[in-house]
Amino acid sequence: MADDQIITLEVPQREGKEGYMGTFFSLFLRLGTMIGDANLKETDNRIRNMTNLMISLIPGKKNRIAIRKEMNQEIENRLEGIKDNETKARIRNDICIEYMGNVTDFIDLHIGVDVENRIGFSGDWGRNKSDIVKEKEDNGTV
Repeated sequence: MADDQIITLEVPQREGKEGYMGTFFSLFLRLGTMIGDANLKETDNRIRNMTNLMISLIPGKKNRIAIRKEMNQEIENRLEGIKDNETKARIRNDICIEYMGNVTDFIDLHIGVDVENRIGFSGDWGRNKSDIVKEKEDNGTV
């Protein structure tokens, strides 16, 4: 069977080990503890490192690359023209926390708690839903 004839479901099926999901939940708890730490400094890299670790656990290289590319572009855009290192660090941390949503999107789809579960054939996973909708509106396919 040729690669173009393979239909993927865009997320792993539920047969994945419960330990895999437990890893994410454990890391989310650690991240929450880190964020809530009164001694956390704006320049602390732990939030960025934890975000990258959790993105690394998402199956599919193209998914990880897409999330990281989008996150790094967002960081670059929002840091443009800012000179203060503490402000830059705070913005980086904020963006990393925002992009944890991409990780939770994957988990939500995997365990079936998302508001919209779908089987897709377009390879859209890893892209923002708003971008996909806009593209489809522009193409007249919505």
